[in-house]
Amino acid sequence: IAHDIENIHRLLRPIFWISLVLMVCAGASEISMAQWASAYAESALGLSKSIGDIAGPCLFAVMMGISRTFYGKYGEKIDLTKFMIASGTLCLICYLAAALAPYPLLNLTGCVVCGFSVGIMWPGTISISSSKIPLGGTALFALLAMAGDMGGSIGPFVIGFVTQNTGDDLKAGMLAGCIFPAVLILSVFLLRQSLTDIVRGGARDAHAEQRAELSFHVQQRPHGKQREQSAEQRKQKRRHAAHEQGCERHANDDDRK
Repeated sequence: IAHDIENIHRLLRPIFWISLVLMVCAGASEISMAQWASAYAESALGLSKSIGDIAGPCLFAVMMGISRTFYGKYGEKIDLTKFMIASGTLCLICYLAAALAPYPLLNLTGCVVCGFSVGIMWPGTISISSSKIPLGGTALFALLAMAGDMGGSIGPFVIGFVTQNTGDDLKAGMLAGCIFPAVLILSVFLLRQSLTDIVRGGARDAHAEQRAELSFHVQQRPHGKQREQSAEQRKQKRRHAAHEQGCERHANDDDRK
């Protein structure tokens, strides 16, 4: 039981709570646009059902796949948190474009490009959390997945609720959905700051260990008069040992005579 409690305490660190908020916002930003893209293309943009499905959710999914493929190929050369901040900013711009752009083509472009912007959020958060909370285990992944699913249900509900209470104005619902990418960007900044604090804390601990080890070696090393006294004591011990050996030889010679 004590071991389980210790693992829970290690899991419930600030970076864990930030990751939960980030997963909620990532799920909300992703699923809200994916689920409402078809209806948005039909009602707000005046497209048919078939064209709306192709131009909305289909292209949204394609752009999401492109985002994850891009990071999978070039991820070693890119700072993940910076990429997530840029993606969150792009996501907010896409929501604003979908809600406020004066031309239908720009509205649709905002819906489609949003897929690229949210593609890295879910896997990126899991990647950072698993590397910085190595003892989280399956509980960590389960809680993060739960937070993402929770966001995936909260986001569409908020957009639908606002749309219904503004005379079925889906653009107003999309504008209300901007809260999720905005909080997402803030969460990534806090996550980045938390990671920086962890790195600095580790560096301070390493320097403290080096200073302690150096101090120990310095204390163990004899100084000045201590070195002279130690050398003199060794000389006296050698002379005393030689004298005792000489006495033993004389005693042996007397016994033979």
